[in-house]
Amino acid sequence: MEDVTIRPACADDIDRLIASLYDDPPRDLLGLVPDPVKARAVGAVLVRRGLAIDLQLTAVAIVDGLVVGLVEVRRPGEDSRMTPWSMLSVAGREVAIVGVGGLWRYARYQRARSRVEMPHPSDALYVGELDVHREFRNRGIGGALLRHADEQARSERFTRIALTTTTSNPAQHLYQRHGFQIVETRLDPAYERLTGIPGRVLMVKDLP
Repeated sequence: MEDVTIRPACADDIDRLIASLYDDPPRDLLGLVPDPVKARAVGAVLVRRGLAIDLQLTAVAIVDGLVVGLVEVRRPGEDSRMTPWSMLSVAGREVAIVGVGGLWRYARYQRARSRVEMPHPSDALYVGELDVHREFRNRGIGGALLRHADEQARSERFTRIALTTTTSNPAQHLYQRHGFQIVETRLDPAYERLTGIPGRVLMVKDLP
């Protein structure tokens, strides 16, 4: 296992956060933007505009002085900033990358995504995002970030911690090893047509 340090994220980490999230673009984004270079560019816009993650809610994992992963955790009421109105604020930049057709596909994706999203448990700390740069995966860093989230939840007296992910995400095995269990699954044919992914799952872990 790597010697991992975890600290709060800051603005100087932006480039490495983009790398961790989008050097290996998520499968649902690639379903919309098949070109990995363009998919990364779209992700970079979302990160820089504070839509993909909230820096104030994010911690980073550091190995040998390099940011190699992140975890964003939200308390009840701290919902994602990704809304139709927020997407309008970046529409011009997105059109320049993927064209009007790409932006229309993204709007369709957002509608389909809303049908597979599940409410966050009101009594749980919620992991909004967890990712490790592709060059540093399978080294225990994801587990270290999950333990950090557990510690934060306990320190704030939460008795549960939750997350959602796609039905096809291999990281489900990591989450299950760390005590998360699938409590709900939502599928949607439009979401699958757009992304190649049947749907999403809600996973919850009880904290002793």
